[in-house]
Amino acid sequence: MRYRTNDAVIDIPDDWHDQTLHIFSSEQPGKAGYTIVITSEQLDRVADGAGYRDMALQRLPKELPGFSLVKELATVIMSTLPCYVLEYTWNSPNGVMHHFQALFATKQSQRLLKGYSITMSIPEDLFHPDLELLFARTIRSYTFDQ
Repeated sequence: MRYRTNDAVIDIPDDWHDQTLHIFSSEQPGKAGYTIVITSEQLDRVADGAGYRDMALQRLPKELPGFSLVKELATVIMSTLPCYVLEYTWNSPNGVMHHFQALFATKQSQRLLKGYSITMSIPEDLFHPDLELLFARTIRSYTFDQ
């Protein structure tokens, strides 16, 4: 499905369910499954997407018990926009969670930078390698509304 936010469009798998305005789930509410969460925030202390990634890497270990970075890679989306993908695990109260998180930023004006995060959350017992490909296809589908 093509999902439209106030300033962007993204392809989400057709069989996923919109649980709120920016959360998508592979299962019906109340059942364990995968989720994709799309957030954005104004950035006032970083200059670019790499700074946004650095900010996340400082924050995540403080907020997520047992945080462990599995891998990190830099890629490009929308032909020219740098995007930083983190793969990590952490110990939630319900068990180990596996995450893929894409971070990128765009200038809204000369002084204003907006950061975007697309995070796929997977309970460790449901994790399989094909989900990384699904996540990659999902972030590559992200475009801004013209």
